Amino acid sequence: MKHSFYLLIILLWSGCTSKGVEYASFHGSVKVSDFDLPDSLFPFIDLTSTTFEKSFSDNQDFVDYPDSILKFRLVELDTAQKRKFITPIFHFEMPTVDSDYSVHYLRALFISKQKKIGDFLPVIFRVEGDDYGALVYVLLDRSLTPVAHYIVSGGDCGGPDVKGKLIRFCTRKHSEIKGNVITSYTVSEVVMPDSIPDLSVFDSLNYVTNIQKNGKIETVKLDSVRYQRFVRRN
Repeated sequence: MKHSFYLLIILLWSGCTSKGVEYASFHGSVKVSDFDLPDSLFPFIDLTSTTFEKSFSDNQDFVDYPDSILKFRLVELDTAQKRKFITPIFHFEMPTVDSDYSVHYLRALFISKQKKIGDFLPVIFRVEGDDYGALVYVLLDRSLTPVAHYIVSGGDCGGPDVKGKLIRFCTRKHSEIKGNVITSYTVSEVVMPDSIPDLSVFDSLNYVTNIQKNGKIETVKLDSVRYQRFVRRN
């Protein structure tokens, strides 16, 4: 199951989904009236940047607070909420894997309620799992059913990955959100440890994502840059 989870992360990291019809068929008999998303669930309304993650409190409750003053404890999704909002994403990405995995082995927290785009409500969740942590931008229709999603920050991160003589560190991803446009950048680092000091090769990619009024999310790569530098590590 752990290998299956890693495959899920690779698929999630690769981009966004726009075939929302495959989401809607998964909810079965869940009643719309059973769910509501009041502002009080969210520490942010219309989040504009994912850089706030740097302010997560470094204490026993680490990701339970969005800032160092511990003013607002993040609200965790319960089982029913995860089944409605997180499971459809999991099912879309991994249709052959038991969808209950997302309910029992993933943790999800409310982060931000965005301004509506047409008839759709964007909501941002923090999703955590084994060696994984990401902010997921989820587009909900009028019945609060997910129709599309996009990773705006984070992703798979299980520590340095050693392959042969190369060491690959966790890819970093951050986004700026303005209305229906999301600009994102990712930075990945590969180290060649045989050099003294270590030679690091960085790949930086920039993306622009448009949320359409029909509920589709479209992402285009703007540019990419590769650069290298020597890094002394203690």
